[in-house]
Amino acid sequence: KAAYEMIWLTGVQTCAATNNAQVNEHIISLFYAGQGEVEAGACGSLSKTVNKIDAALLVPLIQGVIFASLENELYFEARTTSEGLFPEGYVLSQSILPIINDALPSAAKDIQSVMVDGFPNQTSPAAANHMKVILAIRDALRYTAVDCDQVGSIAGVNVCTGAFDASEVRKSTSRSASLFLSAFPTLAATTALALVILR
Repeated sequence: KAAYEMIWLTGVQTCAATNNAQVNEHIISLFYAGQGEVEAGACGSLSKTVNKIDAALLVPLIQGVIFASLENELYFEARTTSEGLFPEGYVLSQSILPIINDALPSAAKDIQSVMVDGFPNQTSPAAANHMKVILAIRDALRYTAVDCDQVGSIAGVNVCTGAFDASEVRKSTSRSASLFLSAFPTLAATTALALVILR
């Protein structure tokens, strides 16, 4: 659902025919593939599947960081009635920074400068720079196994290319924190399903 909510903002379609995020369906299919590989004792294939699951599980976290960075910028510039997503962005950033740092240390520093360094000082101008976060993630993903296309676009900016398309920007780019946070039970449920399938 995290992917669905992010794509709703921009009109970019990365949802499957079932109206679920493609990445969620991809993760579930990988869980079933892993189950079959465990039962068959196919350790080589299972190792590759686990790596694919690792990469796919990063997508909702990355989307969360990007979404929070935009909400924080809108809040800082007083363009929204939202209170921003400073704590959420801080926590989500901490979850991806080690992986981003392994891929591209300079990108990790850029994300940290926007999402982490000023926290909890919500008046810092550094917190109002979602494009810095998007471009850092774009650059780092080139060195990871994450499928950038599944990350999608937000506020008219394609995360994979950094290109801006004004036709994709909706009049209301801000969503409430409660709507954004509703994505996380889906991620938790997906993780729980993995434990059931692969135990």
